[in-house]
Amino acid sequence: MSTALLATLLLAAVAVDLRSRRIPNTLVLAGFALSRARVCVVMDADGSHPVNLTNNAAPDYGGSWSPDGRRIAFSTERGGGDQEVAVMNRDGSGFLLLTNNSAKDFPGEGYDLVCIFDALHDMGDPVGASAKIRSSLKPDGTWLLVEPFANDELSDNLNPIGRLFYSASTMICTPASLSQEVGLGLGAQAGERRLKDVVSKAGFTRFRRATETPFNLVFEVRP
Repeated sequence: MSTALLATLLLAAVAVDLRSRRIPNTLVLAGFALSRARVCVVMDADGSHPVNLTNNAAPDYGGSWSPDGRRIAFSTERGGGDQEVAVMNRDGSGFLLLTNNSAKDFPGEGYDLVCIFDALHDMGDPVGASAKIRSSLKPDGTWLLVEPFANDELSDNLNPIGRLFYSASTMICTPASLSQEVGLGLGAQAGERRLKDVVSKAGFTRFRRATETPFNLVFEVRP
């Protein structure tokens, strides 16, 4: 499980339906683009009265109210490049980083299933992260790997979706990977051939495209 996936799961655990929140008419947005920075913003449900709660060089993503409406949980890159889970008070004060782990550092072993969704290409050391997943699985365990759709050849990706993914990769995915340990820089358009090479170097022996959509490739990866 990548740090990004862990962040998503933890955020989902603290998220509550907007209708049941103690602040029923207030929205929190993280990853909201303001002056080209990704920041946490709160505003009324109709979009009025926006208040910027964060202003940091590292981007913030995915905000959710705590059940009592007093704090906001979100993921952030303030921990040094990887997305980590953090909380702060509803006015932006009291920032606390809850996690600070790389994708090669997560607990547990003997898992039947490990999942990564659109995250492996963002990692600086995807081979190392894959090796960690390999060691955490049961001998007959499965890694469900989801990555952005891409063909292996550049010329086959020159379509509207491919151009969009290349743009995002140039501005977000590849720089994020290059800023981390190893800095392999797979990018959002890695393609099946290169992804298979990564997981094979990590010790996996079975790699199968299970299905696909216009936006994603879904792989079954086994020891």
